[in-house]
Amino acid sequence: MSDKIEQKNSDSESNSESQEESQESKSSRKRKAYSIEKKLEAVDYANKYSKSSASKKFGVGRTQIINWVNQEEKLRQEQ
Repeated sequence: MSDKIEQKNSDSESNSESQEESQESKSSRKRKAYSIEKKLEAVDYANKYSKSSASKKFGVGRTQIINWVNQEEKLRQEQ
Protein backbone atom coordinates (compact mmCIF):
# COMPACT_ATOMS: atom_id res chain seq x y z
CA MET A 1 0.00 0.00 0.00
CA SER A 2 2.79 2.45 0.81
CA ASP A 3 4.28 1.70 -2.62
CA LYS A 4 1.06 2.91 -4.23
CA ILE A 5 1.08 6.10 -2.14
CA GLU A 6 4.72 6.79 -3.03
CA GLN A 7 3.98 6.15 -6.70
CA LYS A 8 0.95 8.46 -6.54
CA ASN A 9 3.02 11.22 -4.88
CA SER A 10 5.75 10.77 -7.46
CA ASP A 11 3.21 11.01 -10.29
CA SER A 12 1.60 14.14 -8.88
CA GLU A 13 5.00 15.81 -8.40
CA SER A 14 6.07 15.16 -11.98
CA ASN A 15 2.62 16.13 -13.21
CA SER A 16 2.76 19.48 -11.40
CA GLU A 17 6.26 20.07 -12.78
CA SER A 18 5.06 19.51 -16.33
CA GLN A 19 2.06 21.79 -15.72
CA GLU A 20 4.41 24.55 -14.52
CA GLU A 21 6.59 24.09 -17.60
CA SER A 22 3.62 24.26 -19.95
CA GLN A 23 2.21 27.31 -18.18
CA GLU A 24 5.60 28.96 -18.37
CA SER A 25 5.88 28.38 -22.10
CA LYS A 26 2.32 29.57 -22.74
CA SER A 27 2.71 32.83 -20.84
CA SER A 28 6.24 33.73 -21.96
CA ARG A 29 6.45 36.05 -24.94
CA LYS A 30 9.20 36.44 -27.46
CA ARG A 31 10.88 39.80 -27.09
CA LYS A 32 11.74 41.62 -30.25
CA ALA A 33 14.63 43.99 -30.70
CA TYR A 34 14.02 46.91 -33.02
CA SER A 35 16.78 48.83 -34.76
CA ILE A 36 17.20 52.52 -34.06
CA GLU A 37 16.19 53.22 -37.66
CA LYS A 38 12.95 51.27 -37.25
CA LYS A 39 12.19 53.04 -33.96
CA LEU A 40 12.75 56.43 -35.56
CA GLU A 41 10.59 55.45 -38.52
CA ALA A 42 7.81 54.62 -36.05
CA VAL A 43 8.41 57.88 -34.16
CA ASP A 44 8.21 59.93 -37.36
CA TYR A 45 5.00 58.15 -38.34
CA ALA A 46 3.54 58.71 -34.86
CA ASN A 47 4.42 62.41 -34.98
CA LYS A 48 2.88 62.79 -38.45
CA TYR A 49 -0.30 60.77 -37.82
CA SER A 50 -0.92 59.37 -34.35
CA LYS A 51 0.65 57.06 -31.81
CA SER A 52 -2.26 54.70 -32.15
CA SER A 53 -1.92 54.40 -35.92
CA ALA A 54 1.86 53.97 -35.60
CA SER A 55 1.22 51.20 -33.11
CA LYS A 56 -0.96 49.36 -35.60
CA LYS A 57 1.30 49.97 -38.60
CA PHE A 58 4.47 48.76 -36.85
CA GLY A 59 2.87 46.01 -34.77
CA VAL A 60 4.08 47.48 -31.50
CA GLY A 61 2.12 48.45 -28.40
CA ARG A 62 1.01 52.07 -28.13
CA THR A 63 2.90 52.42 -24.87
CA GLN A 64 6.10 51.39 -26.63
CA ILE A 65 5.52 54.01 -29.31
CA ILE A 66 5.06 56.61 -26.57
CA ASN A 67 8.34 55.49 -24.98
CA TRP A 68 10.16 55.81 -28.30
CA VAL A 69 8.67 59.27 -28.90
CA ASN A 70 9.93 60.30 -25.47
CA GLN A 71 13.38 58.88 -26.34
CA GLU A 72 13.46 60.49 -29.79
CA GLU A 73 16.33 62.88 -29.06
CA LYS A 74 18.48 60.12 -27.58
CA LEU A 75 17.69 57.79 -30.50
CA ARG A 76 18.67 60.45 -33.05
CA GLN A 77 22.01 60.98 -31.26
CA GLU A 78 22.70 57.23 -31.32
CA GLN A 79 21.95 57.00 -35.03
